[in-house]
Amino acid sequence: MTMTATGAIGCGAGVASTPDGSTGGGTVSIQSISGIAGVDIPGGPACGLALVGVFTGSAQPVDPPPSRLSFLGSPGTAFVALSPALHQAFFVGDGLTGNGSGELQRFTVPIGATTLWLGFQDGQNYTALPGYYADNTGSVSVSVGAGGLGGAPLYGGTPIDVISRNGRVTDGGCTAGFAVRRVTTGALYMVTAGHCRDLLNRLGRASGTANPVDIYPAGDRTTAYASIVTCGGSSAECLTTSRKPSDMMAWAPDSAVPTTQVLAGDRYLPVWGTRTPVSGDRVCWTGRGTGHEACAVIAGNSAKDRANRALLRAVRGPGYVMIRGDKIIHGDSGSLVYMYGGAGVYAVGLAVIGSPNEYSAMVPIRTVEDYLGVSVLTASA
Repeated sequence: MTMTATGAIGCGAGVASTPDGSTGGGTVSIQSISGIAGVDIPGGPACGLALVGVFTGSAQPVDPPPSRLSFLGSPGTAFVALSPALHQAFFVGDGLTGNGSGELQRFTVPIGATTLWLGFQDGQNYTALPGYYADNTGSVSVSVGAGGLGGAPLYGGTPIDVISRNGRVTDGGCTAGFAVRRVTTGALYMVTAGHCRDLLNRLGRASGTANPVDIYPAGDRTTAYASIVTCGGSSAECLTTSRKPSDMMAWAPDSAVPTTQVLAGDRYLPVWGTRTPVSGDRVCWTGRGTGHEACAVIAGNSAKDRANRALLRAVRGPGYVMIRGDKIIHGDSGSLVYMYGGAGVYAVGLAVIGSPNEYSAMVPIRTVEDYLGVSVLTASA
């Protein structure tokens, strides 16, 4: 969704400010209360209150509140997209990446939300409990729309169908992995397995014939997530790599907003960041093929592990990380491989290769970021 706000708000003897608040060098950090997390935003030192929002659900918020969001530092209030959690206050401002100018900012509605509350943080010295609203003046008008990329949230772990314009469907499709931001442009993408790209080629474009491809939610032909005409090279709609391992791609949705949440088992959890697992670490994924959460451990240095790793390298080349346990199966390709941490997960890789035995393989997350020129979109970004 998008929000655009105009107007001004004042407090006491302070100068009234736009919905973006003040850039006077101060900070507004009102305390969390009654299950609602406060938020750290620029403001003050004399008034300069910014418009903030919070989503709530059908249940009454209770302590402890979720973690606080901070909009100090970089990118601060100039973010392009934001995925706040329920009961987690967030900066809205004027709804643009700049103060009165710039790109429309996109806000993903969290699962379970029923109400959006808009208002201002105020309190004694801008650091106490909420209060001191009696001297506020002015008004703000807010318009809410689907906006941006269409407003529909796109979560990691979503099953997808790849369909050519001639109506042919890829065999079993793939799974949308995780959201990333292109380093050079800031544009948002979804990562999946590179051999989904190869399937596109087999649908006609390998011969040089123009055959645009659409990516849909599995089994749903209502609205395509993306339409791809060109993949690789200078294309902005589909990023690929020729470096080994090359089994990764990132596509730019044009009717949905990639979120910082991923399907982990039967629930959506935020992606806090990335991790580099070591031998013996337990990792998991939730893919289209398995239809549930599957888990394995990073293979070690046993004779059997070494033999299977050598076979993988001979057949597919270097750069993959081997895992042992539940198998990556057809349809899981592209799933985010994650490790649990706190109330969320950490991205560790991309599920790409299964095998007849208990071994599978993933592309490490650092390789995905480096080769595609992207960074994982995280809940703290």
